[in-house]
Amino acid sequence: MRGKKDEVPVKSVKKALDMLSILLFDNPRGNSMRLKTLAQKQGISVKTAHNLLKTMAACGYIEKDGFGNYTTGCQCRKIAYRNQTATCRFQSRVTDTLLRHVKEIGEGMTYILLENNVWTTFVNVGPRGDLQRPDVETVRRFYLYETATGKVIFAFSSPERRQLLMEENGMPEFYWPDYEDEVKRIRTRGYCITLRKRYRTYSYAVPVFAPGGEIAGALGVYTLPEHAGESRDRIILAHLKRAAASVMRHLRCAGNGF
Repeated sequence: MRGKKDEVPVKSVKKALDMLSILLFDNPRGNSMRLKTLAQKQGISVKTAHNLLKTMAACGYIEKDGFGNYTTGCQCRKIAYRNQTATCRFQSRVTDTLLRHVKEIGEGMTYILLENNVWTTFVNVGPRGDLQRPDVETVRRFYLYETATGKVIFAFSSPERRQLLMEENGMPEFYWPDYEDEVKRIRTRGYCITLRKRYRTYSYAVPVFAPGGEIAGALGVYTLPEHAGESRDRIILAHLKRAAASVMRHLRCAGNGF
C-alpha cells in the first residue's frame, strides 16, 4: 500500500514530468523514442501518453524528429545550457573563495559536494594555489567514514539521507568506531577534526548548507600532523567557517540565477 508521501496534488503534472525524466535519464544515448515505448515505460495508455506529449511539445519541452518519434525540445536545451553556465560561475566563485583562504593558511582546501546521495570533489585547491581537481570527481566509497569531510556530511545529514548514504557506502560501524557518539559531537561543535593514521594526515572539516537548510557538502583542509596544534586548529577552523559562509552565499545566488 502506498503511503501519503507518495501522493502528489496534480497527478497529470507528475505523469508529464515522469515522461520527461524517461526521455532525459532512461535514454543514455539521447535517441528519440516511440510513443508506444514511452507509454509502456510509464505504464499508461498510448492515448494518455500522446496527450501529455502533445502538451509538452506545445510548451517546447518535447519535439518530434523526422520519423515521428519524440525527443527533448528547445526548452530542455535552454535549461541544460543555463545549468552548465551557472555551474561554471558557481565553481569559479568557490575556487576564488578557496584560493583566498589557502593563501592565508598555506594549506590545501577542498570543497566536497553532496548531490543525489553521492559525494564528489567539486574544487580542490593545493597549498600553493594550484587547482589539482577543478572538476567534479566522485570520491571513493567507504572514505565517507574515514575523512573529516565525509564525517561532517554524514553527521549533518537527515536520518533519511544517512540511510541512503549507508546503502551507498556501507555500514559506518565497520569503518568508524563509536560513530554515533562522534556524530553528536560533530553536530554540537559544528566541525570535525580527525587524524587518518593510515595516510598520516590531519583533517579539518565544516559543513556547507543549502539555502533550504539541508547539507550541501563540506569544506576540508588536510595537513601533516606536525603542522597541527591548538592555535593552528583555531586559525584553520576560522578560515574554513568563513569560506563555508562564502560558499553558502554563492549557493543562494546560484538559486536565484546569479
